[in-house]
Amino acid sequence: MAGNRNSGVMAAGPLYFCHGAEHTFTIKAVDDNPWINQAFSTLKGPDDPDFPVTFTPDIGAVSKLTEQGVSWTIKCPPKPADAPIQTFPLFWLKSEFTSPYYTFDMPVSLGHHRIDFVEASGNEQFQVIEYGEETTLKAREISYYTKQAMPFAAKWKLGEQDLQAADPDASGWVTPYNFKPSTEGRHLINVTVPSLYYEQGYFRKELPVHALAVTPWGKDAVLQVNNKDEPDVVDRGVVCTRGKPLTLKLLNENLLLKDSTVSLLSADAKALGLTFSPDLNNERPVEGAELSWALNSATSAKSGLFKLQMHCSRLKRDWDITGHLLSKELKDEVEKIEVNGAPISDFGAVFFRGESRPLTIAFAESMRGLYVFLDETGSPGMTYNPPLKAPRKIPDDLKLEWQVTGGDRSSVFELQVVCADVETPLTIESRVMSKITTDEIESLKVNGEPVDLDHPEFLFFRSGTYTIELIPKPESSLIGLDVALKRGNGGELGMIYDPPLEEPHPLTEAGLKWTVTGGATQSGLFELLIYVPQVEQSLSVICRLLSTKLDDEVEVWIGGKDATSGGGVLFRGQPGTVKLEPKPGSPIEGYPIALKRTATSPLLPTDLSSEPVFDV
Repeated sequence: MAGNRNSGVMAAGPLYFCHGAEHTFTIKAVDDNPWINQAFSTLKGPDDPDFPVTFTPDIGAVSKLTEQGVSWTIKCPPKPADAPIQTFPLFWLKSEFTSPYYTFDMPVSLGHHRIDFVEASGNEQFQVIEYGEETTLKAREISYYTKQAMPFAAKWKLGEQDLQAADPDASGWVTPYNFKPSTEGRHLINVTVPSLYYEQGYFRKELPVHALAVTPWGKDAVLQVNNKDEPDVVDRGVVCTRGKPLTLKLLNENLLLKDSTVSLLSADAKALGLTFSPDLNNERPVEGAELSWALNSATSAKSGLFKLQMHCSRLKRDWDITGHLLSKELKDEVEKIEVNGAPISDFGAVFFRGESRPLTIAFAESMRGLYVFLDETGSPGMTYNPPLKAPRKIPDDLKLEWQVTGGDRSSVFELQVVCADVETPLTIESRVMSKITTDEIESLKVNGEPVDLDHPEFLFFRSGTYTIELIPKPESSLIGLDVALKRGNGGELGMIYDPPLEEPHPLTEAGLKWTVTGGATQSGLFELLIYVPQVEQSLSVICRLLSTKLDDEVEVWIGGKDATSGGGVLFRGQPGTVKLEPKPGSPIEGYPIALKRTATSPLLPTDLSSEPVFDV
């Protein structure tokens, strides 16, 4: 206990008591103080007013000074927030061995001196500058002891720099401060109020705001799928294969997100049959450099797109991640394959030599945003635009197109659509061929007689039965395709076909045969098509149906007179003209005809000559 025995006054600074508080006042003796273990008492000054606080032990009670000192509990009654400050002197002390009392030259100030700011908010999250994020800092000013709102003017500061006033309202809420950072780093914002309770003369609540130049998603915090980095997850997303487990891991090696909580969210993943462990919406503390989730699905789950959101309590924006749940077979994720605007049939895609045709593939919704490329096996000399093996992103309309130009030879080959995220590529059986021409045909025969392939034509006679035989070249791309006979231009003429017209049959290396029976009553010119329905191509063959009687087909003129029925007269030594004219509707025009002679005795064949010559 420091004191001035000569003056009887103990000197010390002012004491600040607070409404609603319970303070402990302690006096300690200096070493070798003779008052140790001696009794002394307290007393208020004779001219002083009653104390506005209560003491325990009470004023006037005798206490003993020990080596540890002696203490009083001072209880200050609560007062309204606008209660004025009261000042009063502290009590007097008297030892049992001294006659004068010692007074403390230590005035007491009783008021709402100790202030606190509570419910401070606005600095819990990072502010991301690239998104233009800003925050509103808030705090409520109260008495530290009574917890009631206080009216003392405060200030928002950045370090020691004044930012704006922070005047409290009736509930203690100070004027909020809107802060939009333009530089990254920790901005040391605080709210400060004057307070004599503290040695520095003010109380300060720190609300540091941490600003980031860019979002940490995909930079400070990255994803791994099955322990492999996914650097393009923003563009491509996360790919799950039906029936196969997947581990999704969030890595935060610089621990920027430490002490936050992270959860995985999705509104539509479970509808596809995906399960998560830990479950969705489970807030998990970030205590180290990684968090992981196990994703599972049944083989029977649905393919489709789903959305994942990685949510962090310290970030305003979630990390939106596209998810793909796919079959291991790419063919299951393709809606349509077209060549030249028409869907391909079961036998595959057809291209023609030297001709460009668009190959269009429409993918399922589940494939949006993934990358595929086109490849081939068989090397038929094709050209592609875009080129083979060039990765292409599946767009929002889900369609990709390649211009495919046929090579200079016919062949059968395979196209493959390859996606790195799908186990088995899509295989498209394909062939390049000439347009359906005789280039693909080894022989075309009627009743075993070859037809001129440069000018194919069939000749039938009424009621006759004929076998048409089509034999492809050994390497022809027609082999394996369906072929049918089909009526083209011209009349029906009562023809009978077996197999019937337009009934397709696979063309084998051995060829195909049709039996054709000519109509019995009418001649005519008509067209048969050797038709390949899968490629909608055909080879046209001109056909003639003739009577076996020439006079059904032509009129004969000898010497300018009709000799069709009764014959004509030629005179010795005089030239005569024999003229044939096709009857109306007869297909004989253009058909080769020879003039023959038969001599009856006494004439000899050499007695007649002709130009053109006979029998030619």
